[in-house]
Amino acid sequence: MTHSWSIRIYKEGDELGILELMKLSGVKRTTEQWFWEYKNNPFGHHIGVAEHNGQIVGHMALIPTYVKVGEKTVMGSQAVDLLVHPKFRRQGMFLALGKMLTSEAGKKEIDITYGFPNAPAHSGHLKYDWFDVCKVHELIKPINMNKMVDLLDQHRIPRFLSRYKISRDIIKPILQIILPIISFFSRIFNRIENNYNLRNAKICTIESFDDRIDDFWKKVSNYYPIIAVRNKKYLNWRYFEKPNVKYTVLLAEKNEEILGYIVLRFTIQKNLRLGYIVDILALPDKKAVVQSLIAKAVDHFIAENVDSIYCWMLDNNSTTHTYYKILRYNGFIPVSSNILIARVNTSQISKESVEDFTKWYIALGDSDHI
Repeated sequence: MTHSWSIRIYKEGDELGILELMKLSGVKRTTEQWFWEYKNNPFGHHIGVAEHNGQIVGHMALIPTYVKVGEKTVMGSQAVDLLVHPKFRRQGMFLALGKMLTSEAGKKEIDITYGFPNAPAHSGHLKYDWFDVCKVHELIKPINMNKMVDLLDQHRIPRFLSRYKISRDIIKPILQIILPIISFFSRIFNRIENNYNLRNAKICTIESFDDRIDDFWKKVSNYYPIIAVRNKKYLNWRYFEKPNVKYTVLLAEKNEEILGYIVLRFTIQKNLRLGYIVDILALPDKKAVVQSLIAKAVDHFIAENVDSIYCWMLDNNSTTHTYYKILRYNGFIPVSSNILIARVNTSQISKESVEDFTKWYIALGDSDHI
């Protein structure tokens, strides 16, 4: 079948048309943020577009970053910003762009690609060798109980109650009763042992990561078979160089040695004040460090007067279970999930290894959602 559009790899000057398509599609991206994420990305950029009479009518991109897979560190990427102009939907553009990009990725030795698609995009990805890895839990910690109905409108509890025609006025007191009970029992069943002496340790806010983070990464990466590389180059680009976005980074250290870090962001969305735990990494055998970082994050957001705190966390192996259990202990409640999918683009990586959901570590910062 012939189409009135054609696909190709990005070329200089396409960014204006891409940004216009993003605006039309409801994607909030400033010119500065686009250049940060793509053109000025220290790990490169890999973008495909569809064109009709000189107009950009389709777009899909891979954000390159190094990924540790087993004992190897390979070039990986995250699939993002799949956009099709409304006039050109249901014409096979999504599939054409995806096949072209992943084929080119293999040629450029981008060994693995992962993503967090919505429901329509998910089914499309599975048509060209993507596969499901696992679900990533979305957890929230309610702070302002008066806003819980608004916070949970997108999740199952209010929908379930609405199905039985229970008004929002009744839903609110129900949630105000149920959620503290859930948190109470969660705190009992997820108690943690203080297995590390935090004397002489401190947690402070930093303005950039220094060379010590590379030493920390070498130690902590041994606990994670599959994880995006979190070294100085990546972390400073991701959390300190992004235009028009402010992250708060708390660093735990003792005797000048880094024990872990947590990345936070505060936003206002639809009259809701939301706090996000964007990334957290610590030596998981030192549970007191993880607990201290999360407790500091909660204190930080309470001071910001947030309505709720939100994060992602897997519970797929003993390492991630440490984080998940401590989050539950601190009152975080799983409310939904995102699907993690992946694709192996070269023969350098075993598909069976990548399919093993127990090997992955994912945080919200591994996506481009926040």
